[in-house]
Amino acid sequence: MFLSSFCLAGPAVRVAGVLCLVSPWLAASEVPAAERRLQVVRAVQEGEAALPLLTEALADPDPLVRRAAVRNLKALGRPAQAALKIAEEDADALLRRTALLALLENAPPAKAAEVIRRGLEDPDPMVRQALEEAARNPQRLARLADSGDSLVARIAGDAMAGSPDEVRSARMLPAFEDFHLDTLREISLVEAPWKFRPDPKEIGLEEGWAKPDYDDAAWRPIGIDRSWTAQGVEELGVAWYRCRFTLPEKPECDAVDLTFDGVDEVAHIWVNGHDVGRHDLGAEGWNRRFSADVTEFLKWGGENGIAVRVVKRSGKHAGIHQPVYLEILKK
Repeated sequence: MFLSSFCLAGPAVRVAGVLCLVSPWLAASEVPAAERRLQVVRAVQEGEAALPLLTEALADPDPLVRRAAVRNLKALGRPAQAALKIAEEDADALLRRTALLALLENAPPAKAAEVIRRGLEDPDPMVRQALEEAARNPQRLARLADSGDSLVARIAGDAMAGSPDEVRSARMLPAFEDFHLDTLREISLVEAPWKFRPDPKEIGLEEGWAKPDYDDAAWRPIGIDRSWTAQGVEELGVAWYRCRFTLPEKPECDAVDLTFDGVDEVAHIWVNGHDVGRHDLGAEGWNRRFSADVTEFLKWGGENGIAVRVVKRSGKHAGIHQPVYLEILKK
């Protein structure tokens, strides 16, 4: 008789040919969360025999236990696909991200675009950005560019053409994979003195409009609470926003995100001259919140500059039309 090492005290039942104790999640309140998580972490040593326990652990009230279960399910590969689909519906965004990326890793070529599309429709920008990045993986580009999903195909096609990298939230960094970064405070940039200039000849990149020392004194002032077309600029196409602002001394934090609540439609962003990436979901991304990790680029206790190149080819509205702010993040 073999008693599985990853089960806790309770009556024994046979699972996958292994004599295992009844899952602790039947009475989770009686077992400390740290101990439940430890058992889940150890479960990976049992291979596929751990699948029933790991699946049940997805119902644990503690997100750290559920995240540990999903990481182990990911390690099991294809046998864990059904459980990972359950995890995809979890309320915890970190867990959904891990589940979707694991499903993508084991998805046949014909299904990969479907997994990415589900991630792109997730309500959390961290999950969406992770799947956007996955769509740009060089090993998948050719297959995704030929997929029947127009959005996924366009993201992959842009990557093949050498377009700038997608913006990436600090919440997506490997260092914070197992942690929830809380927003300690927000520093609004809505009232910052934003400047605006259309770029119909698309000369801004060549002339250095993203550089911090570029002279934008002749640019017109503009608000970022509504589109540029609602502020008397009728032309669509390419246009630039710039702003300068002063930050206080650095607070105690682990990371900082620059967050945009809505840009219609493509946005390429620089902070103090550093290219932090592009947000491009096409017409579907006009009101999608997104964040860029700017932790290493800010000047605390000094002046900072942001430049945003926006592209909008058709429609009635264009530009930054929702709040922009810095999120001060801590584990």
